[in-house]
Amino acid sequence: KRVKPPMISPAVRGEHVVTCVSGRVISEVVVADDTSMVIQADTFSKELYVLPRAKFEKNWEPMGEEAPEHGSFKKFRPKPGILRWIYKITADDAKQVPTGFFKAAWGAIQPVREGDFLAMPASKEKPMEAATEIYLMDSDAVGCYKMEGAEEAKAWHLSQQEMLSIFRERIMRQGRLMKKVEPCMARPGRCGEHVVTCVQGRVTSNVTIDDNTSMVVRAPTIDQELYVLKQAKFLANWLEEPVELNPNEAVNKLLAVQGFKLYHPKPLPKMLYEVSAEDAKEVPTRCFFSSWGALQPIQAGDYLAIPDPQQQPNEVYLMPKEVVLYMQEVQGADAKAAGACSLERQPSSMQKREYTREDFFKAVDANGDGVVTHDELGAAYEALAMAGAAPTAAPGGQQGPCSQEEMVRLFEQRIRENGRVVVKKTPCMIRPGKRGDHVVTYINGRVISDTVIADDSSMVVRGATVDQEEYVLTREKFEANWEPEGEPLNESDPVHAKFYSRGYRLHCPKPNKKWVYRLEASDLARVPSRSFLASWGSTQPLREGDFLALANAVVAGDPAEVYLMPPEVLEGYEDCPGGTGHSSR
Repeated sequence: KRVKPPMISPAVRGEHVVTCVSGRVISEVVVADDTSMVIQADTFSKELYVLPRAKFEKNWEPMGEEAPEHGSFKKFRPKPGILRWIYKITADDAKQVPTGFFKAAWGAIQPVREGDFLAMPASKEKPMEAATEIYLMDSDAVGCYKMEGAEEAKAWHLSQQEMLSIFRERIMRQGRLMKKVEPCMARPGRCGEHVVTCVQGRVTSNVTIDDNTSMVVRAPTIDQELYVLKQAKFLANWLEEPVELNPNEAVNKLLAVQGFKLYHPKPLPKMLYEVSAEDAKEVPTRCFFSSWGALQPIQAGDYLAIPDPQQQPNEVYLMPKEVVLYMQEVQGADAKAAGACSLERQPSSMQKREYTREDFFKAVDANGDGVVTHDELGAAYEALAMAGAAPTAAPGGQQGPCSQEEMVRLFEQRIRENGRVVVKKTPCMIRPGKRGDHVVTYINGRVISDTVIADDSSMVVRGATVDQEEYVLTREKFEANWEPEGEPLNESDPVHAKFYSRGYRLHCPKPNKKWVYRLEASDLARVPSRSFLASWGSTQPLREGDFLALANAVVAGDPAEVYLMPPEVLEGYEDCPGGTGHSSR
């Protein structure tokens, strides 16, 4: 049964409400009447969703508590006796939903994956009559419920002291001593400024600045996420003398106007510990409070960090694994000088080795013909691993992503021999881009591209997926792949009206073929950083189950290109007859 009251406000006809939980869009609704209600859940994400008037009156007390600081929203208590069945989805369950999506009773398309929950109305008196619908409930939302008949729970999320009590000794014994090596960009914060830290589509911190001395840091990661540091912490971790940004770069101009400068890190170690599935279970709500008051989510694969291990640990905070990629392990004499922690540490199994790209490709190209086959790559990697010298960083550098040239060299033959040939079938809304526009491509909670437009001719495409993600195409690529004459949108349609006003038109795709190949775990071993540079300069993350797309060059004579295509995007394509394996250019 629900125990945490949300904030609720009357909806407005034509209002577009997107339910976004931990960076994942799980519902999208346009309000079609003047009686529905908008609910703001009392969860980490504070997501919004819509309820028809009848459902609202059935589930909530009619009189809400005034909350002037929340505008038209009021706090409503759940009616007693309203129950839900909640079921956690397994990997086998997820396979029974072939597309990974289903339609909710109110018409929204909801994504489903292992670890999500399905909810169904329940009743002790009439169980079958109550079971009228099934809908998605993200794990964050489950924290608003408790088992029927269970005793009242204590405070939901663990405090700093509770986290230290559980994990301090574990971190100090089994952790790795790491330090930042990459410079960051930072600027002064403003009192009242709201800063959300979003890594790989997950909100990991949500802070409102309460002074004029804090600093806003832009991390040197694929997400370039923002986070806040109090002045004392910033000065303790970063060198005080900043470097002015190069004004000749378009992105730097935008950042400099906002006050950003480049800062180098002090070589201070932190103790990092990788969270296991069993560790995560010890945090009941999968969230805990940081020392600065932000609520941080935790899952297997994350890292818990203790700063300055020479001192008595007095705080622990979350560090997603994507951030740890940009740090360096402290070893040997430096480790002894830096952190002699009071507890005996277990040896790390993740020691890094120096390994150059020249060594890597020399080993791969066994017959020296300049062409790398999939078999050569696998044999070379296995031989190096047997010798204890397998690369632990991307071929493109110790910590950086693979280059586009390396990705084409590693995967082109593999994609052509084992992939499928597809063509885009779904029209999309497209508008002219504007110089300086910042376009983040965001699919199922993952940032897969991040681009600042540097000209006046690029186009912005809005994908025909549940996320309706946006991405940028150069004018040449747009003209090569889309019919130039788009159809105008219906401005009287409340959904299309806002897109019409921004210059979107509906364009049909040209029947251009491309190869797509589904990545397996063995493929990811060839890209240990799990990221690569797209031809347009953006860093793209990889994981098992993604697709690599291979497209021929727009300009004759240019090389082919490889880019990421999440499975959600592939739904907008169809197979070409006979288009599998051994395809010619």
